[in-house]
Amino acid sequence: MRDYSVRFFFLSLTALPLMAMGCSSSDAVSPSIAEFSAFKDITTAPLAVRTSAAAVVRISMATLRGTGSFISADGLLLTNNHVLGTDVCAREGCYAELDADYQRSSTSSQNLKVFVEPQFIDIGLDVAILQVFSLGADGTKGAKLTSPASLEMNRKSALDLVGSPIWVVGHPNGRLKKWTKGDVVSTDGEWFESTAFSLPGSSGSPALDADGKVVGILHRGSGDDSLITANGINDSSILSPSGKILDLLARDATPEARGLTLMRSTADETTADEAVKNADIYLNAHVTSAVVATVPTPMLDLLGAACDTGLLVTTVRSLEELDTTHAACASALNWMYCTDVDPAKPDFFAVCPDDPTKDAWRARYQKVFDRYLAFNGAASYGWITSYPGYLETTAAASRAVGAQKLGDFLAASPQPLDFSLAAFLSRYDLLSYGGNDVKGYVVGYAKTPSYALSAYAIVSGVLSLSNHATIDASVARQALSSLLVDSRLGLGARLYVEEVAYLSKIVQ
Repeated sequence: MRDYSVRFFFLSLTALPLMAMGCSSSDAVSPSIAEFSAFKDITTAPLAVRTSAAAVVRISMATLRGTGSFISADGLLLTNNHVLGTDVCAREGCYAELDADYQRSSTSSQNLKVFVEPQFIDIGLDVAILQVFSLGADGTKGAKLTSPASLEMNRKSALDLVGSPIWVVGHPNGRLKKWTKGDVVSTDGEWFESTAFSLPGSSGSPALDADGKVVGILHRGSGDDSLITANGINDSSILSPSGKILDLLARDATPEARGLTLMRSTADETTADEAVKNADIYLNAHVTSAVVATVPTPMLDLLGAACDTGLLVTTVRSLEELDTTHAACASALNWMYCTDVDPAKPDFFAVCPDDPTKDAWRARYQKVFDRYLAFNGAASYGWITSYPGYLETTAAASRAVGAQKLGDFLAASPQPLDFSLAAFLSRYDLLSYGGNDVKGYVVGYAKTPSYALSAYAIVSGVLSLSNHATIDASVARQALSSLLVDSRLGLGARLYVEEVAYLSKIVQ
């Protein structure tokens, strides 16, 4: 199976702007990741919170990550609607990966591949409650999952909670489990606002009281400029209260009362446009065809046609508009993976297209690359290296394709060496470029001004060099260890480096 963390990195590196969050204070920032922000390691939480944290899991779908918590011993999972609800999961259910004990203090994080069935959905509260099932030997729905731990709920209204402290446990940016504390300061309709800090990926995190009982669920953090002050950041997050969640659980058994009629069924007839728009629902349900005009039509055919239509658009007025024309092409990337896949155990979320269609997808990838290059000179290398490589059946062939395409492009159109390019050069063992030593450039990153803005690419380059034995493990360890305590890095980059260090075991 593919390494999703690496794949997510290359998608963001080549298709999305790289952003870091930090502060420009002259005061020294503590080098400890646990003290860098409100997020702290679970081992430092109060005992009741630390005990309850065992019920909190990271949720991974085909294209997103969030947080959930078990609220029963037999696998009832609480999270947000936007994590496992109407725009993500089918009415009949979908597949997911749950990581239990995914935290620095654990050496035995357990990855659970599961099937989840929606039981209650409330869009206004942004709450989803689902039944989790283990998978049978054939990879399909099995028995109800026995929860690793479960949380007790303490009925509270939003008004009840004003003035109370809360402890939030989750996976900020979809990375290692953390906890943070805040105070409830106000109500916002049926939601309440707290001073607990949050990031994407923390969505669905339970808010706990001092006894470790659930009093709410995190919905979102503030995203406007009210966060920024002369002295730093005003932490803020919006949550739904436990009382409303318990009311949801008490609704009668009809699908309408439980909110399930708001969800889409992959068996329903739809249009080609709607199927493409909701491609993630089909992907998460492991359903490879949509019923269009009574005819089951492969999703890859629908995505291919939509991609071709977008590529015909010749007049765009902004990068955002250009991204929109390529949305179906980018969505299709999540569907295709062929490298070293065991036919008896296919990739958990993706499929390998038939050989006759692979050339069409390779041609589309090249067109997308050319269009970004023509628009503003941006060389989005993944479109000609990583993504065509996913269509190859072996890792050796995948790397050969990427190396050839990257080398040919750079020979015809030399680009300045930066850490983004260096990450790809390192991945494909192209270690001399334009008279530069790529290995020395990556490992000696601190010599480059503003290197902290490129932490993701630097880490990718270090990992590639280490995996290919181009650098010794001790060199990789030193580079990651230095980045791990580097006060110049933004919070998102620090959380990423910490996760990579945890997964790679390069840094203990």
